[in-house]
Amino acid sequence: MLKIFRFLKPYKLLLILAPICMVLEVAMDLLQPALMSNIIDEGIRNGNPQIVVQYGGKMLLFAFIGLLGGIGCTYFSSRAALNFATDLRLALFDRIQSFSTAETDHFTAGSLVTRIVNDVRVLQHVVIMITRMFIRAPFTLIGSIVLVLVTDPKMSVPILLAAPILAWLVISRIKKMRPKFQEMQECIDTVNSTLQEDLTGIRVIKTFIAEKNELKKFEKANSELADVGIETGRIMISLGPMLAVVQQIAIFIIILIAVRDASLKLLMVGQIVAVINYATQVMSSLVMVSFHLMHFSRAQVSAERINEVLDQPLRLNEGDDTLPPQSGNIRFENVSFSYPGASGLPALIDAKLELKAGEHYAIVGSTGSGKTTLVNLIPRFYDSDKGTIFIDNRDVKSYTFNALRSSIAYVMQDITLFAGSIADNIRWGKPDATDEEVKHAATMAEADGFISQLENGYDSALAQGGITLSGGQRQRVAIARALIKKAPILIMDDSLSALDTTTTRKVLNNLKNELKGTTVITVAQRISATRDADKIIVMDNGKISAIGTHKELLESSIIYKEIFESQQEKDEENNEQ
Repeated sequence: MLKIFRFLKPYKLLLILAPICMVLEVAMDLLQPALMSNIIDEGIRNGNPQIVVQYGGKMLLFAFIGLLGGIGCTYFSSRAALNFATDLRLALFDRIQSFSTAETDHFTAGSLVTRIVNDVRVLQHVVIMITRMFIRAPFTLIGSIVLVLVTDPKMSVPILLAAPILAWLVISRIKKMRPKFQEMQECIDTVNSTLQEDLTGIRVIKTFIAEKNELKKFEKANSELADVGIETGRIMISLGPMLAVVQQIAIFIIILIAVRDASLKLLMVGQIVAVINYATQVMSSLVMVSFHLMHFSRAQVSAERINEVLDQPLRLNEGDDTLPPQSGNIRFENVSFSYPGASGLPALIDAKLELKAGEHYAIVGSTGSGKTTLVNLIPRFYDSDKGTIFIDNRDVKSYTFNALRSSIAYVMQDITLFAGSIADNIRWGKPDATDEEVKHAATMAEADGFISQLENGYDSALAQGGITLSGGQRQRVAIARALIKKAPILIMDDSLSALDTTTTRKVLNNLKNELKGTTVITVAQRISATRDADKIIVMDNGKISAIGTHKELLESSIIYKEIFESQQEKDEENNEQ
């Protein structure tokens, strides 16, 4: 908790003012029973209305002062808590942004959403609780006990006897509650992950008529969350009546003592009323502290989950070189890589490769041969287990992430577009791009034709993920987004798969004519998308099997020839149909 509460440091003044205001409110509340005692014993008993008005006026004044204190405490504590939660969410989001793919997979997206939303909200509530009720309860407790002792020391005996019983009840429940709180947060993780997965894959679900199966999966996760919530609530609710019973027994004993002292003329009626009020406040404060401790226990679980994210060791550490690579010269020296937790052969084995600036390279191979792995190591989505990758004769690990990735434009297999206009999505590659630059990039990607035909053209709004566009249209917008960046290295990972042969050739010709000094790396399944490359790299089981032109590989590479002939046969079959 202390590690988390460092985010409260900028709001020290608010955290000082809030308790001061709360102490003021508590002080005013503690004066009320004493004033009521004077009204009864000096005013009502003696039939003196002036005393009633005098002390009644003081009660109203003190109540108003207490009201101002309560309002001030609420204002200061709420501001501190909200700012604290805002800063904590920003810190979490910033940390998540620095995660590699492996670290994101370790936590899962659903769990990270729960931590940044639900767990932070729990801690925000605790900050308010600490600065308000956690101050009010102890001060009310101590003040009431002192006033009971001043009025009649014997009255404190039932309170002192009840305190250890209450403490035992609370501690025993906290021990049961803590693992339940942990389990509840994990269930929320599962619900969020299931929901996110289903919303992302809603089209696949509908295509395979899998709504009932997904409903059952969500229902299971939701039921598990409900069961844990009910069990947690049962433990919490059972504590309330137990504390109430102890509280009422203690107050009843205090009343018996008060009645006896009154019969012996040791206490007046007003004093008895005051003592019972103070005793009630003492017991209520003990109960309040008990429930706050249970909420604090839940907050500890949330704090641990947040610290797991903030303290997660980063697999990738950036270098110090802030100067981006100026050319696209890339060299792999004996590079090997295995995905974290994967068994079997490495995804990439002893790769030796040199890519010269300004040339177009294509990578082909069967599924799982290591094509995507090879290109993912260039922008350091992962780090190699062995060997070194150089850009401009500098180890990629020596660059800062911004310097390295600013020199690479990447079109991924899974196209991701964001809510906003088409122009906004293209400008992701260059936020300050002019309308002319946006249109030019779209023209190079063969996207200007369909964009111009839309009702609002480049200002047409896209739903999240770009689901309002076809697969080929999404790919072309993503290619335009990469091209507008004008980076010295362009990587296209199977990003032409949804385009027909004619459009694919037009896009590749545009790249060849426009990107004279850019190193273009195209990962593709179709030979038609790679045959005009300066060099074609053939991958097989994580190894670079062969490198050459289309013509050279047909003569020297059995693997390449088999891929080419199988695609030729499919094309002939399609033509016959």
